[in-house]
Amino acid sequence: MNRQMPLHRRLQQRGAATLVVVMVLFFLMLLVSAYAGRTLIFEQRTSANQYRAAQAYEAAAGGLEWALAMLNSGQRINEACEPTTNPLDNTFRDRYLSMELDTGKVNPTTPSSGLFAACVHGAEGWRCQCPIGSSPTLGTNTDAGATFMLEMRPLSAFAPAGPIAITSWGCSTSNDSRCFPGGAISSDATATHTMRVALVSALQQPPTAALTSPGEVVVPAGMTVVNQVPGGSAVAIRSGADISGPGIPSALALPAGVPADDGLVRGDSQIALRPVRLFMLHAGIAQNVFRELPSTAACYGNSCEDTLLNAAVNGRRLLYVFGNLTLPPNTSLGSPERPVMLVVDGKLTLQGLTNITGLVYAEQLDWVNGASAAFVRGGTLVRGSCCLGISGSPSLIYDRDVLRRLQLGAGAYARVPGSWQDK
Repeated sequence: MNRQMPLHRRLQQRGAATLVVVMVLFFLMLLVSAYAGRTLIFEQRTSANQYRAAQAYEAAAGGLEWALAMLNSGQRINEACEPTTNPLDNTFRDRYLSMELDTGKVNPTTPSSGLFAACVHGAEGWRCQCPIGSSPTLGTNTDAGATFMLEMRPLSAFAPAGPIAITSWGCSTSNDSRCFPGGAISSDATATHTMRVALVSALQQPPTAALTSPGEVVVPAGMTVVNQVPGGSAVAIRSGADISGPGIPSALALPAGVPADDGLVRGDSQIALRPVRLFMLHAGIAQNVFRELPSTAACYGNSCEDTLLNAAVNGRRLLYVFGNLTLPPNTSLGSPERPVMLVVDGKLTLQGLTNITGLVYAEQLDWVNGASAAFVRGGTLVRGSCCLGISGSPSLIYDRDVLRRLQLGAGAYARVPGSWQDK
């Protein structure tokens, strides 16, 4: 006999089945949620790692760009790498590079570690250190972010004035021993970038005479032209035309035993045929390129005296004036250790007791009442005829070491193609 299950029992069984299905669905949803949460956490960690890696990478790359910009700035800096007008401070390039005049090698003057400068980014912005004779010690700071440390080493296989290797270590925090000695070993990201830089010299072929001019040179009485460098060319004046005047031959100061005629080169066809290329012949670059160099202080117009003198006081060694320039009496520019390169695309007028150590280039050179102790020491290039506008008793003195320092140190540093590496 068939008995039909009571209605309430059938409803109870259906409710149990529904509960089982709901529990299974809930368990599946729990698994999906757990997997989604795990994926989200993984993605968050991956994103954080990528962020820190990008910080370190950009810090290392920025460190190389910063080092190159500082090498080409030509501005005096203090130990915080900030611009200063203190004459006791020197430029970034002078602080970390030195030259051997005999061999022509340019060597980093960094500590034995090779570490010479560093910057850290904190709540107050970037904070840098450019110490002299010691490695940077910025220390650690809990609120600091990306940092970079720089190392510079010579490449002895290249001489003279060969490339220099600069390495930048970038870290996502300042508490990483891989960027800062004394920091804690951290699992945060680091990156290392290396490049080679070489000098594009602004004086690739120094002159070999105290005065070089494609035009006629008339030496007035009282003026002195000196080339007494031992073992040098012994040429006082090199002209593309004739050399004459009441100052010849008494104005010449040559090594003992050298006849006056040997100190004069007349009708030099190399400079006579193309006087407009006199500057490029020695500099290796055009004047418009020279004035655009990042280390050049350029001024346009006929009132550049203060601008030029202030730039020189603040450490600039490459000076360019588009137009005429008249320097006040008792002006002093350059020194044997830090000569200047003064380029005047017009007439240069000097007065009284003015001393310039370096290379002078001008379309025309005048000297009003030049004192007996007044001089241009290094080399003088005059594109036009010379020197009817010179009065008094100034001296044009050839100095091979001064020109050598300009050749090895004046110009702009640039990347060596194909030398950039990262890891």
